Amino acid sequence: MRQSVRILFIPGLGADRRMYAPLMAHLHSAGLKFQAVHLQYVSMRHRREPLEAYARRIFTEQKPGRRFDLIIGCSLGGMIAQSAIEQKLVHTDRLVLISTTHSHADLTRLSQILGRVLYHTPGSLSTGILRLLVRIYPLLRRSVSQAAEMARMAAESPPGFLFQGTYLALNWRSITRNADKLRSIIKSGLAPDTFRVHGTSDPLIGWKKVIRLPLPGLVFDGGNHIIVVTRADTIARAIVYRYGWF
Repeated sequence: MRQSVRILFIPGLGADRRMYAPLMAHLHSAGLKFQAVHLQYVSMRHRREPLEAYARRIFTEQKPGRRFDLIIGCSLGGMIAQSAIEQKLVHTDRLVLISTTHSHADLTRLSQILGRVLYHTPGSLSTGILRLLVRIYPLLRRSVSQAAEMARMAAESPPGFLFQGTYLALNWRSITRNADKLRSIIKSGLAPDTFRVHGTSDPLIGWKKVIRLPLPGLVFDGGNHIIVVTRADTIARAIVYRYGWF
């Protein structure tokens, strides 16, 4: 039987380790033994803190470890993961990116507008707006059993981070966004074995932009931005089989 593997989980904006509960449960069900390490978000040092600096700060402060068998990043967490690897803050041979991208340029128009609105929301209004969103979200996601839990995560996120954190995504550009450079990195073996998972109907990540990059992935036809929760069973099985952990 395979020995336990170390996995670093990095959640999406407004979420925490609870976001990965369904995926972790299905990984266990698939027979994978693993030690889970979770990175937590903190408030931004200032409103225009670059994603690279933010990633460097949370890795330095939280010290999750330097080497992992696998890193899983969802949405903003996927961007943080890529930045940390590029800055050599952490090493892994395997990277799973769920509902994320390599550049702010891949965000949909809706995502960019929503991000700017949240970012420019006055602090005096953010508390009330967050309270309203927390109440409304479960009603809009009646078919998602974890909707109430996701709303609680947003409510309990670091003060102001759900609003100011959009700046990180809106202004980030990975070195791997250039397709030719990405091919070169993959060919030279410098990039980890990356497994990209996306839904074709993600309202925040532009599907037609994402598929231009030369990395294989798992695709959910009609899948939205929260497939990490709604399709956790399939994603878990795909991870286990992709890396031969069965």
